[in-house]
Amino acid sequence: MENNPPAENNPPTRQYPIAVAYILPFVVYSVVMTFYPQFSESYENNSNETIAQAATFETWLYLGLLGLQILLAVGLILFFRGVYLAAFPFKISPWSFVVGAIGIVVWVVLAELGIERTIAKQLGLIESMERPGFNPNTIQDTGARMLFLVTRFAVLVGVVPVVEELFLRGWVVKWIQEPNFGMTIDSMPDVSLKTLGTTALLSASFYGVLTHNLEVFAAFAWFGMVTLLARKTGSVWDCIVAHAVTNGLLGVYVLWWQQWHLW
Repeated sequence: MENNPPAENNPPTRQYPIAVAYILPFVVYSVVMTFYPQFSESYENNSNETIAQAATFETWLYLGLLGLQILLAVGLILFFRGVYLAAFPFKISPWSFVVGAIGIVVWVVLAELGIERTIAKQLGLIESMERPGFNPNTIQDTGARMLFLVTRFAVLVGVVPVVEELFLRGWVVKWIQEPNFGMTIDSMPDVSLKTLGTTALLSASFYGVLTHNLEVFAAFAWFGMVTLLARKTGSVWDCIVAHAVTNGLLGVYVLWWQQWHLW
């Protein structure tokens, strides 16, 4: 009878630190985002009339980059799915929908106060801090306009919540709690979202502030809410659903009220 070799002689089934599975999709998404074009038509247009124009090179470039983000994100998430499901068995709490719905109210109310925007204008920093607030109604080509909306919402609801939550609530807050988490191939400390300390909880809010320069108060509050949700349920899937609900409702709000600066 053939004996199995000792466990320590078996090659590890995973040849990379587990942190890679959480970091890489977010990094790839962020790198592609740096190539987004600066649209010539922005939300600051003073005219109340829709300016009809053909889909420009900027529009097609943006659509191509959105499509690339979708393909890369789906590919990487499927590749690493075993890592995610091992750490977080798929289960969604009703609280995720509640937090997501409350989150859009918190975000819109605090963001629309415009405190950060006023300060940035007074300091002459608004142009460097402003995100492209493209109005899709300016695209005369109906097919291009519909493709723009479909891909934009796919990224807003399907890509951003997944890659950002896996990165932030799946790894960053745990790494803040335990610096060795996910950094080696073999051993890994067991860190639960339900036992996060104050520093780990606040780290998500500070991340939100750093990545949303003109929505500082909204970002601090919203990211804190979702981290508390993670602490309550212990599942990153709840954070993803809450994020997707908020983003989806935000997209509807932007289109309905034409608040392109939140786009």
